[in-house]
Amino acid sequence: MGQFIEKLKYKFDVEKISTVIDCLPDMNQITLNNRGDNPEDPLTCGSGGLQNWYDIRTYNDIKEKDFDWKYLNDIFKGTYIEEVYNSILENWQIGRARVMKLEPKQCYTYHHDFSKRIHIPLITNEHCWFFNQDWINYAMPVGGTYLLDTTQKHTAGNFGKEARTHIVMAVR
Repeated sequence: MGQFIEKLKYKFDVEKISTVIDCLPDMNQITLNNRGDNPEDPLTCGSGGLQNWYDIRTYNDIKEKDFDWKYLNDIFKGTYIEEVYNSILENWQIGRARVMKLEPKQCYTYHHDFSKRIHIPLITNEHCWFFNQDWINYAMPVGGTYLLDTTQKHTAGNFGKEARTHIVMAVR
């Protein structure tokens, strides 16, 4: 699939993941883990960009911050999401991990991250694409697990009529 995206060998049961997520509030981002500082709302404690959580002025202020999120939120303990999380944790250090929904007719800013990301698509459609810095588009079908080199410039867009939902984990 190229230097930007690699399909990994993990096989997760998307229906079992969705059963857990379907019991949660309908939000565009739900955080799976936390920083260990007893957040008031652990489901949103890592949502959005890191500027929401830190006073960021320079590259050095941000480059390691994704990995402050180390502790699986209690609500996911004993669920299939904990099994998924622990499976990834066997081979990777996990940073901020979120369920991210991209609504129809939306896209993310063109940006780069400070670490790679694992994506587990839960809901998608044929009009959801990830674009790398060369504007090559990639589709990530449900049922796969993908490693993306998001240290390269990239964006994602949902040009379809239904929401796209992925689990996204910062990893190294």
